[in-house]
Amino acid sequence: DVGEDGGVNGGNENNGNGAHGDNSTVDAVDGGQVCEGTSLVLPPCNAFLRRCLYETIEAEYPGLILERADNHPNGGAARNQIRVIRLSPAEKESRQTRIRLDEWHKLLQDTLGFTSVFRAISDACNGKSFTKERIEEFLEGRVRDPSVPDDAENGGIMTGRQIPIVIHNGLMDLMFLMTHCHHPVLPDEFEDTKKVIRKYFPCIYDTKILSSEYSDAVIQGGSSALGELYTVVCNDELNLDVPFKPPPIANQGADGATEQAHEAAWDAYMTGCVFSALCRRVIASKYRRVNGNVSLDSFLHNSRDDILRYSLGLNKIYMHMSLYTIDLESTSGPIGLHDPLTNGL
Repeated sequence: DVGEDGGVNGGNENNGNGAHGDNSTVDAVDGGQVCEGTSLVLPPCNAFLRRCLYETIEAEYPGLILERADNHPNGGAARNQIRVIRLSPAEKESRQTRIRLDEWHKLLQDTLGFTSVFRAISDACNGKSFTKERIEEFLEGRVRDPSVPDDAENGGIMTGRQIPIVIHNGLMDLMFLMTHCHHPVLPDEFEDTKKVIRKYFPCIYDTKILSSEYSDAVIQGGSSALGELYTVVCNDELNLDVPFKPPPIANQGADGATEQAHEAAWDAYMTGCVFSALCRRVIASKYRRVNGNVSLDSFLHNSRDDILRYSLGLNKIYMHMSLYTIDLESTSGPIGLHDPLTNGL
């Protein structure tokens, strides 16, 4: 049975030397710790004797598993004790699977960290597909990438749609992602840096640019600060032709939005609302007569890139304290033709 001290003992019997064991197979979960097989906790001893015990037992009984005995969350065993475990073949396989999964989760959390999220976002932006089964395999450590591999039968062409990244004055945010998830040192050449950004995020919209360069006079005549833009696009009196109602936030009342600017989640929410509202205004003013009531989703995913660049500023990024706008696609023409910053201005 499993004792109150978290150890495994045989009917509360003790061998008189401080060691206690169990004659039955145990497979239980106690406080998050899995107790597997038949185990014996050896008496406390110094580091020299522990080393001798490890070497002797491993040499004489290679089928046994030895580990520190103080790793149980409920305590009970001292740091200078050894737990000896005997497992059946099925229990060994189960233990190896659990250890491998624990190591993978530790790798994800401690080493990869946000990089795995960055890779998933980049895959979505590049048109890769995701399935529930594939994500479960990734979290279990059975595959390296969370997205489904390219369709080999289709010539390696991605089968999903490219999901755009929407930012508001987010140049420094993009640089932060590149230096922390791509390489700590960015390329020396400005054009090479833009190529790196587009490799991960081929479709970017900056609501700072969308509001100041591609919107109507009502929007361009006001402030382009995120909080003030959000207030304007949510004002029913200023949006009679294209009304916009922000999506509700779960577990938050009408007064929960106050004084939350510059918090990551709230800024992301405001950016999404501003992007959706401004895009609808642009579509309504420029394309309603041609295409009728075209939806935002249809416009973003079914329009040519040149139309999206002309209408919404696709892949153009605001640069603080500069007269010029960064154009991530300027490499398609002569240097400096679309992006004066290429010539060092």
